[in-house]
Amino acid sequence: MIETSLDGAPRTGYVRLGENPAFVFDQPRREFGLEPRRANGLAVSPPDRGPVRLGGQWISGDGVVFIRCAEEFVGGGRR
Repeated sequence: MIETSLDGAPRTGYVRLGENPAFVFDQPRREFGLEPRRANGLAVSPPDRGPVRLGGQWISGDGVVFIRCAEEFVGGGRR
């Protein structure tokens, strides 16, 4: 399950796996295609309806690539 916002409104969705991976949200239904990029990247494509703000990031044009942060930067660092 994914909890985020679309265009500033809170939304929940899920990750569809398989041949057509995507982030999928309802009300209104939006699908963001997913593609791996290099070892730590994930490309997120915009939905067919045009640009959307997913969380704090605009998803438009050819999409956006998110890079996985080192654990030391996301709270899972040294113990």
